[in-house]
Amino acid sequence: MLRLLPALIVGLFVLRAAVASWPGLWIDEVFSLEHARAPIARLWTEGWRLESSPPLYYTALWAWIRLSGDSETAARLLSLALTVVSTLLVQRAAATLAGRAAGQVAAACWLLPALAFEYSLEIRPYALKAVWIAAATAALARALVGHRAGRIIGAGGAIRAIAPIALAGAAAFYTHTTAFAALVGIAAASAFYGWRMRAGAGFAKAWLAGCAALGLLCLPQLAMALGVLAGNRAGLAWIPSSFDPGAVSWVARQFVLGQITGPMPVTVGLGMAVYAGLAAAAWRVRDRVEVLAVGVVLPVVGGFAVWIAGVGQAILMPRTLLWAWVPLAVLVGCAAVRLDWRRTAPRVLATAVLLLSGATLAAWLAQRDVQRPWRTALLELETRIRPGDRVLMLDPEIGCLVERYAGPAVRAAQRARLSLGEHQTFWSGQRIDLGCNALPVVTADGVGARPGAADWLLTGDARQRADAAGLVAREGDRLRARAGIAVGGVQAAVSLVGVGSTRPESR
Repeated sequence: MLRLLPALIVGLFVLRAAVASWPGLWIDEVFSLEHARAPIARLWTEGWRLESSPPLYYTALWAWIRLSGDSETAARLLSLALTVVSTLLVQRAAATLAGRAAGQVAAACWLLPALAFEYSLEIRPYALKAVWIAAATAALARALVGHRAGRIIGAGGAIRAIAPIALAGAAAFYTHTTAFAALVGIAAASAFYGWRMRAGAGFAKAWLAGCAALGLLCLPQLAMALGVLAGNRAGLAWIPSSFDPGAVSWVARQFVLGQITGPMPVTVGLGMAVYAGLAAAAWRVRDRVEVLAVGVVLPVVGGFAVWIAGVGQAILMPRTLLWAWVPLAVLVGCAAVRLDWRRTAPRVLATAVLLLSGATLAAWLAQRDVQRPWRTALLELETRIRPGDRVLMLDPEIGCLVERYAGPAVRAAQRARLSLGEHQTFWSGQRIDLGCNALPVVTADGVGARPGAADWLLTGDARQRADAAGLVAREGDRLRARAGIAVGGVQAAVSLVGVGSTRPESR
């Protein structure tokens, strides 16, 4: 069974390369491409001050698209290349702890989950964040194993062991602010190891020095992140509260199964089976302090840190926990080498894991067109729009999707951002002028008020669709809903609703 792992890893990368050419961006991806077109100095000044994600990924994308172009496929290949790097680092971390076979199992486990598959292709910072978390995890594993073997001697040895952990951790924080949770987990894992091994005062001093160094490296980004949150009047309002039990259950299931829909009992049952498997893996390595520190303490404490952070800012989403698959894959890899693969039970278990992963991945691939609806929806709008019509958007970044996907009739139409005032539940916190999102504002009173013309309302997610539906319901006596379509998805959704006052029925 283990001999098949290299072929499985190669096959997963081939499948990713094939999917990378599929058309369709979602709102955050088109923002990434537009933002990365800015001069590099702007990314580290205005962009750093206003954008909730730090500039390091956008800097990498800035360089990449100038070499390869900004097509969807070319931009996704950056994330795919970064996933190759993170896979090698996950393999190294597990191999350091438990040998070469553990590394191969860990690499496959890192690539198998549908959530990891999805974000290994997104034009977003998560693939780069995974690289840095994997690098920090591999360095942590090397440091703990070196300490136990007595290879870390004196202050110089401690500095050489700690420096790569601190540098990789800081780079993760400058890639995506939610990486702070992984940094908390790394600190907790190191402390757990020192406590269980009775490492003494020298280890404690090195631990404190490492935490202090990491904190100093992260200070500029921390200041910027606090400024972004302070300037965002609604916070990151589209993210569910981390203290809502329903939201926690939703994230927990989608973390292990991917962002797919399905019957609640089925998805809950499958999710519980995956978590039971991870618990069994932890039990297998209970006598290995280094593996417990990296594979259990790191992801558990880091995941808990995400939930605690919800007190001040809700950040609990499956993709904010994607990094946790790095240490969990290491855990499974280290546990797998302790199984007797000549027996039937491990083979049945491995087959079940592959079938479950294949089923969830197939479900995600089947839903992907629904999750990228704007291209299709804008083509349909092109057949309906008429001269004098106006296109209104509840999220300004949809304007960038219009620029990319709409036909000449939609691009030529008057475009504006719709503000519903006190009735609006969704507020975009994006304050960076991309050009395509710089739209004049139209209030609810200005919708449908022009004789002979229609206004088309474009929405980006479930909350915005509810806002649009609420507008039509409140103004039902004044507005008449025209033939509209609604395409829903797990990640994103779009609605095209035409409203007008005197448009002929032949429309």
